[in-house]
Amino acid sequence: MNRHRLIRALAALVVPVTLTACGGAAPALLPVAPPIASAAPEPVVVPVAVVPVAEVPAPAPLPPEPEPPTLTFPEEPFRAALPKAGAPRSLQQPKLVTFRLKNGIEVFLVERHELPTVTLDLVISGGQTTDAPGKPGTASLCSALLDDGTEKLAKLAFEEALADTASSVSSWAGADQHGVGMSALSRHLDATLALWADTLLHPGLRQEDHDRNVQQLIASLAQQVGSPAALGGRLYGRVFYGESHPLGQVTTAASARTITREDCVAFAKERLAPEGARLFVVGDVTRRQLEQALGARLGAWQGRATPGAALPAPTPTTARVVFVDVPGAAQSQLYVAHVGPARKAPDYHPTLLMTSILGGGFSSRINMNLREDKGWAYGARGGLRYLPAFSTFAASSSVRADVTAPAVAELFKEITAMKSGTRPLTDEELTREVNGLVRGLPGRFSTGGQIISSFRELVYYGLPLDTWTSFQKQVGKVKRGDVELAAKTHLHPEDARVLVVGDGAKVLGPLRELLAAGTLGAGELIVMDPEGRLAP
Repeated sequence: MNRHRLIRALAALVVPVTLTACGGAAPALLPVAPPIASAAPEPVVVPVAVVPVAEVPAPAPLPPEPEPPTLTFPEEPFRAALPKAGAPRSLQQPKLVTFRLKNGIEVFLVERHELPTVTLDLVISGGQTTDAPGKPGTASLCSALLDDGTEKLAKLAFEEALADTASSVSSWAGADQHGVGMSALSRHLDATLALWADTLLHPGLRQEDHDRNVQQLIASLAQQVGSPAALGGRLYGRVFYGESHPLGQVTTAASARTITREDCVAFAKERLAPEGARLFVVGDVTRRQLEQALGARLGAWQGRATPGAALPAPTPTTARVVFVDVPGAAQSQLYVAHVGPARKAPDYHPTLLMTSILGGGFSSRINMNLREDKGWAYGARGGLRYLPAFSTFAASSSVRADVTAPAVAELFKEITAMKSGTRPLTDEELTREVNGLVRGLPGRFSTGGQIISSFRELVYYGLPLDTWTSFQKQVGKVKRGDVELAAKTHLHPEDARVLVVGDGAKVLGPLRELLAAGTLGAGELIVMDPEGRLAP
């Protein structure tokens, strides 16, 4: 097709577009092709047809939402009473094997081959009792540094090596103990034991890791200033154990900065040693496997750790009430506490049932009072925290700020009523707690970690290793008179100290009035700052 015929064909396709000039001039037709005589042809313009847009109909209105169904609950007779529990299962205490490695580590092994896992924990005496004067928190910070890598593996490489085998290695410090534990699949036991042993023998203790840990601790302490619950836990030891007690030391940002990497190097050298240490092991491993693996990894490790000081008896603050101000706090944290009996006291089982009835669980007197009856708290508890030679009884709760003083009064009322018998103990309460302890005991041996904890508790308190086999029988023999006698013997509201953390503008005045009225006994009220110092 030549050029002229192409132009005529294109012209036949053009739809004329009418243009109307402003002012009503006559319409004109657009040219459809450039002049043929042009040396350089101009581009061909193809007009676009204008297609009218059809109107879219409005959407139909949505049907109204159906009314929600009315819930009905049939009133069958069985709903009127709680289901009856089945017969209690007697505890089959796991078989425990003890032996000692050549370097002095005492091993407590429970073989469990049902699951392909191994959990272990090396426990050494020391913990907070080894903290130097003026450096509280040393054991905690230095224990945190221990599992931040080894001499060969920096922290990230160390964590990656553990992640490759789904294993863990962790170090910890408590009141009078510290240690290093691990868990692994049994098929990765050798690889994980190598990392665990290297943590004990060749910890990395790098300056950058220590600096990070210190900064994280300082940031955590700063966060606690705005939390009554956190501040209450931080200052509990200062109030109820005493300022000079190892457990009464308060870690501050300033004291944290004084703890150096060199302190942690000394901690690892002096506080990690095999002689006298105890190793608790549970899982898919035999004694022979363990002896071979530990002998290969720890055979050359020798020495005895420098012991920490024995925990002295508590010397609580002389003030009756200690208050810590958190301006604007919507809730207050409460503690009412005093010194309690030793774990080896002959009336341990009646005492356990007594504290369970008073504050041990959801149905306890304290919780039913403050939460269910008054609606002042989400939960309230009370019980004994045991250490080797003594314990502390504490009733505690977090309550609305506007009911702080009445809540303290209610805690005292419940403790006093239990001690004096003005609110008699009922058979229903005793049966409920006996059943809970008896039926709940097998659950303490469900996992490797729980088994370790159960046997470690016996060793810590110097109790026979078969104690759990007779626990259910001992609890079942307790009579109501035994519980009432334990309450009279071990509850001492007249000696209790009170710690309250909350908004002073709302709380301090009513607390002073409560103390002046004699509800809390004789004594003064003092105000502490978040670092445990007397506030001006």
